[in-house]
Amino acid sequence: MKPFLTLFLLSFLFTSCSSYSAHKIILTSGINEKGYPADVREEFKITDEKLYIFMRWVDLKEKENEYEVKIYDGKGTLVATRRSKFTAESGSYNTWMWYKINNAMDAPGDWNYILFLNGYKIKEQKFKVLL
Repeated sequence: MKPFLTLFLLSFLFTSCSSYSAHKIILTSGINEKGYPADVREEFKITDEKLYIFMRWVDLKEKENEYEVKIYDGKGTLVATRRSKFTAESGSYNTWMWYKINNAMDAPGDWNYILFLNGYKIKEQKFKVLL
């Protein structure tokens, strides 16, 4: 493949994918009164009431967008799927979702979530839920 064509294709892929970007994705134990993460967590306890995923979206077109989050417990079981639609009027927008940990049914261990925006996979992240 010619260098110019390779550069053009890489540039196209980068700009196409970067139109769906999340500036910050934070696992937290809560959202404060200003709508921001109360803390930053990489671990939760199975006895914690909820876990939150905070998303700061940037560089979005002013149109309706939809995010989807899938959460898997320590056994790899899908324990939650959340979807929400929003419009970023200024090109950026904050969203969050929460999951109520069910300590009677959910398995502790290495959990993960997968985040999608408008059908495109944005991020996959592992985190721990301990006994």
